[in-house]
Formats: sequence, structure tokens, C-alpha cells
Amino acid sequence: MILTMPLLERDSLLAELSAVVDRAADGAGSVVAILGEAGIGKTSLLEELARRVADRARILQSGCEALSSRRCLRNWACAPAGRRRAPSARKNRDFSRFATRVANRSCPAGGHIMPRYMIERTFPDGLHIPISDEGAKAARNVVNINAEDHVTWVHSYVSDDKKKTFCVYDGPNPEAIRRVATKNGLPVDRITEVSVLDPYFYR
Repeated sequence: MILTMPLLERDSLLAELSAVVDRAADGAGSVVAILGEAGIGKTSLLEELARRVADRARILQSGCEALSSRRCLRNWACAPAGRRRAPSARKNRDFSRFATRVANRSCPAGGHIMPRYMIERTFPDGLHIPISDEGAKAARNVVNINAEDHVTWVHSYVSDDKKKTFCVYDGPNPEAIRRVATKNGLPVDRITEVSVLDPYFYR
């Protein structure tokens, strides 16, 4: 026997999201970001929404774990394989071809998985990125320059004194990593190719 727990105290959010679905059905599409700490119930909220609107909306679901999924726009290419209510097999094939073209244009070598690297950097005076529009612009500039060489900045870890950073990057090779670092005026102490060891994989 499978017991299903009800989703509690989310009625207002579900009503708001259902209204977004209704507006999309009327031709007013939009994007909604669901933000929150891990384990707070974001996935459960969206699964309940999908259940509630399944009679009037086509649902595509896809997902990835940011640390271990390294193919550019992988979710676009994989979405047709997720849960859906498909009007026709032809539309699914068309969407799959479109998504694959998007992914292939965004990555070298047809969107294949690229190596992942840990880049260690030292900032003698400390790394200071203000939490402001100026800081956001600086970060976007790094991202945009990286993209010219098919390099993706995943995220970074910063030491307490802000003098050391450990950056997780995806890129075709170490040379590309160093090239974008030079363009961005960033130091590079060491580049190490890494892979993910997920303790929750072992069950």
C-alpha cells in the first residue's frame, strides 16, 4: 500500500501558480522562479501543481543535479522524456529536435559532456565583489567572456579571509580555462580536473 501525504499550507502558492498556468493557456506565457533552501519542498510544490493542472495543461518535467550534470542545456534536450501529456507523437519529435539543436549550438562537439575542473586562485588583497548591481555586472561579465571559449563558471568557494577561491568550472580543456582567466584578469594557481563523488549515490 502506498500512502500519499497531503501538501500542507501551500494553498495560496498553488492558487497563484495555477493562475499562471491559466494565463499561459490564454497566450500570456511567463517564467516563474521557485526559490528556497534544499528540502523546503520546492519539488513537492511543483509536483502538486502538475497534478492539479494535468487536465488542462501539457506538463514537461526535467531536472538535474548541478554538480554532476555537465552537458549544456541538458534539460532542454531531455525534457520530452519527462512526464508529459502529449497531444501527438509528431509534436514530441519536433520538440526533441528543436531542443537538441539548441543544445548543440550552445556547446562544442555537439553538446557532449565537457570535463570539470577545480581552479585555485589567490588574491593577496582579498576578493571583494560587492553585493550590488556593480557586483552582479562584474559576475555577468566573467560569465559572458567565459562563454566565448565554451567555458562555464558553475560556482566558487571562498575562504574566510577572501584570499583564496576554489572555482568549479566546466570547459573543453585547461588551456581554455587559462585563456578566459587572462581575459578576465583573474589569477590561476592550479587547475585540477575533477569528478563528482556523491555519497548519496551509494544506497
